Amino acid sequence: MKPKLLDYLCCPSCRADLILDVRSLQDEEVETGLLVCKTGCRSFEIKSGIPRFTPPELSEQVRRNVGNFGYEWSWLSSVSEKNETEFLSYLGKIGPESFKSRVVLDAGCGMGKFLYLSGKYGAKDVIGVDLADRSVEAAYNNTRHLGNVHVVQADLFHLPLKPCFDFVYSIGVLHHLSFPQEGFQLLVEHLKDGGAILAWVYGYEGNELYIKFLDPVRKITCRLPLCMNKVLAALLASALWILIMTIYLPLEKVKIKRLPFHDYFVYFHKLGFHFFWGTVFDKLIPQISNYYPREEFASWFSRAKLSDISIMHRNANSWSGHGVRL
Repeated sequence: MKPKLLDYLCCPSCRADLILDVRSLQDEEVETGLLVCKTGCRSFEIKSGIPRFTPPELSEQVRRNVGNFGYEWSWLSSVSEKNETEFLSYLGKIGPESFKSRVVLDAGCGMGKFLYLSGKYGAKDVIGVDLADRSVEAAYNNTRHLGNVHVVQADLFHLPLKPCFDFVYSIGVLHHLSFPQEGFQLLVEHLKDGGAILAWVYGYEGNELYIKFLDPVRKITCRLPLCMNKVLAALLASALWILIMTIYLPLEKVKIKRLPFHDYFVYFHKLGFHFFWGTVFDKLIPQISNYYPREEFASWFSRAKLSDISIMHRNANSWSGHGVRL
């Protein structure tokens, strides 16, 4: 933990400031210590350089969800230059220059691939939050050398952060929460006036076949051993990759886009098979997955009283939304 992170932290219970009690330092990072609420109500451990604000109790469903994604991000923990292609496709019209000198929150940072890029784009400070042990440890290892990047282990429903952010983004996280709209609203409340939020979720439109025939299978695979899902994902991804190479790409060259998931499959061909394998695995393991019609997703932004709302249909099967807090 970099000491300047303390400026952004508060007690998740009472919102009071925290006092930093350093136990050990390494390369100007706090490796171990405590964060103590000024009211004395609670204290929180700093372990392996990461402040730990984990809730004392989680439901079994949420606990399994967090564990499954933690496994995924410990497996897919390497940062790649192709992560920038991913990130920019989610951001849409928001370019790298939009991060310059801004205070940014990555809500559900996983292994830190977009957190890393936010720091490289020149954010004043960017804070990545995730609930899984393995995720935050991978994110910390990938970003600790960047002086403007911080990693916190916490629950999105109990963020230990002040409402100080110029930009908040949450990519691929909200649709896996027990209460997605509530999670979105809580993120909005961490924005400064004039701050912006971007959220990406699975869409209903474009996923009708998947929801009807394949998503019910997820309710079984999410309970299987993760190593078994890894093998199953490899088999499914390989079969689909053959279809992409032999059918979808030739049709793309002659500008025929009539088959289901055309834009989605062509996009993943640009990233490569390893990314696609990881994405198929990502579809098999969630305990919770929600798919949203455009109208319902857009209502999150209007109910939060955001302005300058824009909703983008990404790869014809998901929604990327952006709005500004008044």
